[in-house]
Amino acid sequence: MKKLLVDMHYLPSLAYLSQWVEAEEVILEKQEHFVKQTYRNRCYILGANGVQVLSVPVVGGSKKVAMGEVMIDYKQRWAMEHWRSIQSAYGKAPFFEFFADDFRKIYESKPATLWHLNAELLTLCLKILRLSPVLSFTEKYEKEIPDSIIDLRGRYLTQNQGKQQAGYTPVRYRQIFGNNFVSDLSIIDLIFCTGSEAKNILKQSLA
Repeated sequence: MKKLLVDMHYLPSLAYLSQWVEAEEVILEKQEHFVKQTYRNRCYILGANGVQVLSVPVVGGSKKVAMGEVMIDYKQRWAMEHWRSIQSAYGKAPFFEFFADDFRKIYESKPATLWHLNAELLTLCLKILRLSPVLSFTEKYEKEIPDSIIDLRGRYLTQNQGKQQAGYTPVRYRQIFGNNFVSDLSIIDLIFCTGSEAKNILKQSLA
């Protein structure tokens, strides 16, 4: 049985989610300290002007706060800005109208914590991808884990976005903007562009 231990990401990258395709169980790390400028609160989409980063502002991000307790900063109008950016990037994508309302409702619900936001978006993405591993989360942080669990915490770094990632071989698909294919964007790029084929593309990308 393939069992993963992963950190929680915001609208996860393709490299990250490709590892979920064959997983029967996934444990989400909830007790680690939040780390700034990582996939925990940012993702990458492809718009008319190229790759764009979407970053969720948090309260007290410079302090040592457990991932499950990080509060989102709603003093900034980030939710509206993110949704407008997503609409601009994917409004003309073949499958945008099929899934847009479900994503929009999550942004409008204004989850209080980053964990809650990421969990709701992840649950929706897994449903669309037809992936159903058994999900759980950690109750305390453990540096050393059993050999039976594949530890992917910290493997996927924002500075490597668009580069070759371990265990992931990009599979090309038709994107909305640009003549050159951009790999390893947020899962929403793949979902809005390919719809029901997204899962097969992820599976093919497993190295």
